[in-house]
Amino acid sequence: AELEQLATAVYCVPMALKSLVGFLNARRRVTVAHLLRDAGRFAEFKRHDVTAGLRKLIAEQYSLLTSDQQMALQALAVFNAPVAPVAAQSLFPGLDADAALETLAYQLFLAQHNRVTDEFDLHPSVGEYAYEQMNPVPVRLHAHAADFYAQKKKPAAEWKRLSDVQPHLDEIAQRIAAGEYDRAAAVL
Repeated sequence: AELEQLATAVYCVPMALKSLVGFLNARRRVTVAHLLRDAGRFAEFKRHDVTAGLRKLIAEQYSLLTSDQQMALQALAVFNAPVAPVAAQSLFPGLDADAALETLAYQLFLAQHNRVTDEFDLHPSVGEYAYEQMNPVPVRLHAHAADFYAQKKKPAAEWKRLSDVQPHLDEIAQRIAAGEYDRAAAVL
Protein backbone atom coordinates (compact mmCIF):
# COMPACT_ATOMS: atom_id res chain seq x y z
CA ALA A 1 0.00 0.00 0.00
CA GLU A 2 2.86 2.40 0.83
CA LEU A 3 4.61 1.65 -2.46
CA GLU A 4 1.38 2.36 -4.31
CA GLN A 5 1.08 5.70 -2.48
CA LEU A 6 4.67 6.53 -3.37
CA ALA A 7 4.13 5.69 -7.03
CA THR A 8 0.93 7.75 -7.08
CA ALA A 9 2.71 10.71 -5.42
CA VAL A 10 5.07 10.94 -8.39
CA TYR A 11 2.45 10.02 -11.02
CA CYS A 12 4.37 6.81 -11.79
CA VAL A 13 7.08 8.76 -13.63
CA PRO A 14 9.77 6.10 -14.17
CA MET A 15 12.80 8.30 -13.41
CA ALA A 16 11.09 9.70 -10.31
CA LEU A 17 10.45 6.15 -9.10
CA LYS A 18 14.06 5.21 -9.81
CA SER A 19 15.24 8.28 -7.94
CA LEU A 20 13.17 7.37 -4.90
CA VAL A 21 14.38 3.76 -4.93
CA GLY A 22 17.94 5.01 -5.34
CA PHE A 23 17.43 7.33 -2.40
CA LEU A 24 16.18 4.38 -0.35
CA ASN A 25 19.19 2.30 -1.45
CA ALA A 26 21.56 5.08 -0.41
CA ARG A 27 19.88 5.81 2.94
CA ARG A 28 19.26 2.46 4.55
CA ARG A 29 17.48 3.92 7.59
CA VAL A 30 14.96 5.78 5.46
CA THR A 31 11.78 3.87 4.71
CA VAL A 32 8.94 4.39 2.27
CA ALA A 33 6.86 5.66 5.21
CA HIS A 34 9.54 8.31 5.93
CA LEU A 35 9.41 9.47 2.33
CA LEU A 36 5.62 9.70 2.34
CA ARG A 37 5.58 11.80 5.51
CA ASP A 38 7.45 14.62 3.78
CA ALA A 39 4.66 16.19 1.73
CA GLY A 40 7.03 18.92 0.52
CA ARG A 41 8.99 16.31 -1.40
CA PHE A 42 5.99 15.79 -3.71
CA ALA A 43 4.56 19.35 -3.82
CA GLU A 44 5.61 19.97 -7.43
CA PHE A 45 4.01 16.70 -8.54
CA LYS A 46 0.76 17.71 -6.80
CA ARG A 47 0.86 20.96 -8.81
CA HIS A 48 1.30 18.82 -11.95
CA ASP A 49 4.81 20.17 -12.54
CA VAL A 50 6.47 16.82 -13.16
CA THR A 51 9.67 18.41 -14.50
CA ALA A 52 10.21 20.46 -11.33
CA GLY A 53 9.25 17.50 -9.15
CA LEU A 54 11.73 15.22 -10.86
CA ARG A 55 14.43 17.87 -10.69
CA LYS A 56 13.83 18.25 -6.96
CA LEU A 57 14.18 14.49 -6.39
CA ILE A 58 17.36 14.37 -8.47
CA ALA A 59 18.81 17.34 -6.56
CA GLU A 60 18.05 15.66 -3.24
CA GLN A 61 19.67 12.42 -4.30
CA TYR A 62 22.64 14.25 -5.89
CA SER A 63 23.33 16.14 -2.66
CA LEU A 64 23.91 12.82 -0.88
CA LEU A 65 26.58 11.64 -3.30
CA THR A 66 30.30 11.65 -2.60
CA SER A 67 32.46 14.04 -4.60
CA ASP A 68 33.75 11.10 -6.68
CA GLN A 69 30.20 10.07 -7.53
CA GLN A 70 29.30 13.65 -8.45
CA MET A 71 32.40 13.90 -10.67
CA ALA A 72 31.49 10.61 -12.37
CA LEU A 73 28.01 11.96 -13.17
CA GLN A 74 29.50 15.21 -14.40
CA ALA A 75 31.89 13.31 -16.67
CA LEU A 76 29.01 11.33 -18.18
CA ALA A 77 27.10 14.58 -18.61
CA VAL A 78 30.02 16.11 -20.53
CA PHE A 79 30.22 13.10 -22.84
CA ASN A 80 26.42 13.11 -23.17
CA ALA A 81 26.56 9.57 -24.56
CA PRO A 82 27.03 6.06 -23.19
CA VAL A 83 30.69 5.64 -22.20
CA ALA A 84 32.90 3.24 -20.25
CA PRO A 85 34.47 4.17 -16.91
CA VAL A 86 37.78 4.83 -18.67
CA ALA A 87 36.15 7.83 -20.38
CA ALA A 88 35.10 9.36 -17.06
CA GLN A 89 38.60 8.65 -15.74
CA SER A 90 40.08 10.55 -18.70
CA LEU A 91 38.30 13.74 -17.60
CA PHE A 92 39.07 13.38 -13.89
CA PRO A 93 42.32 11.37 -13.55
CA GLY A 94 42.10 11.04 -9.74
CA LEU A 95 38.61 9.58 -9.94
CA ASP A 96 37.96 5.89 -9.20
CA ALA A 97 35.39 5.77 -12.00
CA ASP A 98 34.74 2.02 -11.77
CA ALA A 99 33.69 2.21 -8.12
CA ALA A 100 31.75 5.45 -8.50
CA LEU A 101 29.79 4.26 -11.53
CA GLU A 102 29.01 0.88 -9.96
CA THR A 103 27.59 2.61 -6.88
CA LEU A 104 25.60 5.05 -9.01
CA ALA A 105 24.15 2.17 -11.01
CA TYR A 106 23.16 0.44 -7.76
CA GLN A 107 21.47 3.65 -6.62
CA LEU A 108 19.67 3.79 -10.00
CA PHE A 109 21.16 7.18 -10.81
CA LEU A 110 22.39 5.82 -14.12
CA ALA A 111 22.00 2.72 -16.21
CA GLN A 112 24.54 0.26 -17.48
CA HIS A 113 23.93 0.83 -21.17
CA ASN A 114 25.93 -2.13 -22.42
CA ARG A 115 27.33 -4.90 -20.22
CA VAL A 116 29.68 -6.17 -22.92
CA THR A 117 31.41 -2.81 -23.45
CA ASP A 118 30.80 -1.78 -19.81
CA GLU A 119 29.21 1.51 -20.88
CA PHE A 120 27.05 3.63 -18.61
CA ASP A 121 24.40 6.13 -19.60
CA LEU A 122 22.50 8.92 -17.84
CA HIS A 123 18.83 9.75 -17.90
CA PRO A 124 18.59 13.14 -19.68
CA SER A 125 17.25 14.87 -16.55
CA VAL A 126 20.13 13.56 -14.45
CA GLY A 127 22.65 14.54 -17.11
CA GLU A 128 21.21 18.03 -17.35
CA TYR A 129 21.31 18.48 -13.58
CA ALA A 130 24.88 17.16 -13.24
CA TYR A 131 26.03 19.38 -16.12
CA GLU A 132 24.47 22.44 -14.50
CA GLN A 133 26.34 21.74 -11.25
CA MET A 134 29.59 22.59 -13.05
CA ASN A 135 28.40 26.12 -13.80
CA PRO A 136 30.38 27.36 -15.61
CA VAL A 137 31.39 24.15 -17.39
CA PRO A 138 35.17 24.05 -17.78
CA VAL A 139 35.79 24.11 -21.53
CA ARG A 140 38.84 21.93 -20.93
CA LEU A 141 36.52 19.01 -20.06
CA HIS A 142 35.01 19.10 -23.55
CA ALA A 143 38.53 19.36 -25.01
CA HIS A 144 39.60 16.28 -23.00
CA ALA A 145 36.47 14.43 -24.13
CA ALA A 146 37.36 15.30 -27.74
CA ASP A 147 40.90 13.99 -27.17
CA PHE A 148 39.42 10.77 -25.77
CA TYR A 149 37.36 10.26 -28.91
CA ALA A 150 40.34 11.18 -31.12
CA GLN A 151 42.23 8.21 -29.67
CA LYS A 152 39.36 5.88 -30.64
CA LYS A 153 39.21 6.91 -34.32
CA LYS A 154 39.83 4.39 -37.09
CA PRO A 155 41.57 5.25 -40.37
CA ALA A 156 39.22 5.82 -43.32
CA ALA A 157 40.37 2.57 -44.95
CA GLU A 158 38.83 0.62 -42.05
CA TRP A 159 35.39 2.25 -42.22
CA LYS A 160 32.76 -0.37 -42.95
CA ARG A 161 29.70 0.83 -41.02
CA LEU A 162 28.41 3.96 -39.33
CA SER A 163 29.75 2.87 -35.94
CA ASP A 164 33.27 3.06 -37.40
CA VAL A 165 32.95 6.84 -37.89
CA GLN A 166 31.09 7.52 -34.63
CA PRO A 167 34.28 8.53 -32.75
CA HIS A 168 34.89 11.16 -35.45
CA LEU A 169 31.39 12.56 -35.03
CA ASP A 170 31.72 12.52 -31.25
CA GLU A 171 35.07 14.31 -31.43
CA ILE A 172 33.56 16.98 -33.69
CA ALA A 173 30.69 17.59 -31.25
CA GLN A 174 33.10 17.86 -28.31
CA ARG A 175 35.47 20.19 -30.22
CA ILE A 176 32.54 22.47 -30.99
CA ALA A 177 31.45 22.42 -27.31
CA ALA A 178 35.04 23.32 -26.39
CA GLY A 179 35.04 26.22 -28.86
CA GLU A 180 37.72 24.52 -30.97
CA TYR A 181 35.99 25.22 -34.27
CA ASP A 182 39.06 24.96 -36.50
CA ARG A 183 39.96 21.57 -35.04
CA ALA A 184 36.34 20.40 -35.46
CA ALA A 185 36.46 21.48 -39.10
CA ALA A 186 39.76 19.64 -39.61
CA VAL A 187 38.26 16.41 -38.26
CA LEU A 188 35.21 16.89 -40.48
